[in-house]
Amino acid sequence: MSEEQESGLVKLGEGGAVQKYDEKAFESVVSSGAFLPYMQLMTSSSKVVKKQEFPENHYALVQSGNRIDLGKEVDVLPLVWRPRAVEIGDDDGVLSAYDPEEAEFKRIQEIAARPGLNGCMCGPEYLIWLPKQQRWTTFLMGSKSAKREAPNMSKRLNMATTLKSHFIETKSYSWWAALVVPCTAQFELPDEADMAEVIAKFNDPPKQEKERAEEPAAGEQAR
Repeated sequence: MSEEQESGLVKLGEGGAVQKYDEKAFESVVSSGAFLPYMQLMTSSSKVVKKQEFPENHYALVQSGNRIDLGKEVDVLPLVWRPRAVEIGDDDGVLSAYDPEEAEFKRIQEIAARPGLNGCMCGPEYLIWLPKQQRWTTFLMGSKSAKREAPNMSKRLNMATTLKSHFIETKSYSWWAALVVPCTAQFELPDEADMAEVIAKFNDPPKQEKERAEEPAAGEQAR
C-alpha cells in the first residue's frame, strides 16, 4: 500500500480540485450566524485544559465547538460594552439576558452573586476586534475577579489594549484571572461599514436568547 493510500490522501491529476476561496472567506461564512465567537481565558478549571487538550492560561477564541489558541497575551481593540447575565442549565443550554431592568436578568444576577459555583455569571460583555486574526469577538467579564478588572477595560474603549493574565491568591484560594494593560502595537482597523453594522447588532440584542454552551466556565464563576 502506498503512502498516499495509508494516509487517506487521494492523488489527483493536473487541474483537479483547485481551491478558489481563501481562509478569510471561510471565516466570514462560518461566523455569519446570530452568535459571534467569544474569547475565554482557559484556566486550570477548564475541562479541556484538565484533559490537556488546550494550553493553560491561554486565551481561546471559541465558536461552534472549535477553539483557536490566541496565546498568553492577546492584542485587542475593545469598542463598546453591554450588560449580560448568563445561566447555564442542566442541559448545557445557555440563557442570556441583556436588560438589567427585566426580572430574568435580575434573577440570574442574584444567583451569580451567591458564593460557590452555581452556573450563573453577570457582568459587562465587550465587543472586541482582534487585529491579528481580523475577526470580531465578544468577551464577558462576568466572574468576580473579572468584574474587578472590567473598569480598566472600559477605560480603554477605542484604544489599543493587551489582555494578559495574573495570579491571585487569598488565604483559602488561588487562581488566574484576566489582566488589562495598554498596548503600543499599530492596529489594522476593521472596515468602517462592517464595524458600524457589527456595533449596531451588538447594541441591540434581544431581551433574552438561548444557545448551547461550548463549555461552562465553571472555575471563574465564584472568583
